[in-house]
Amino acid sequence: MRTLLFTLIALLGAAPISAAECCRIVKVDADTPPVVLRVCTPDAAGACGTELFSGTLVLGEQELVCSQTSTIVYQKYDAGTGAFKAPVRAACNGADVQI
Repeated sequence: MRTLLFTLIALLGAAPISAAECCRIVKVDADTPPVVLRVCTPDAAGACGTELFSGTLVLGEQELVCSQTSTIVYQKYDAGTGAFKAPVRAACNGADVQI
C-alpha cells in the first residue's frame, strides 16, 4: 500500500505544469502620441481572444503581460474610426514587444 501511495505521489509531482510566457509591451515610437491598445491571446482566427491588457502607453512606458501561448496579438485603437485596428501578431517569449 505504501508503494502504491508513493508511486501516485511521484506521478502527480511529475505532471507537467503549464508555464506562462511573459513579455513586456514597450512604447518606443517617439513620433506618435500615446497609444491606446489592447493585448490579447489570439483566438482561432488570429483575432483578439482573451484580453491580457487594455490601456494607454506613452513613450518609454511598459506593461508586462503573461500568456499561456507564445504568441500574442495587439491592436491599436483608432480614435478616428472609434474601433481597434487589425490585430498584429507578436512573439511573447521573454523579449520586449516594441510598439
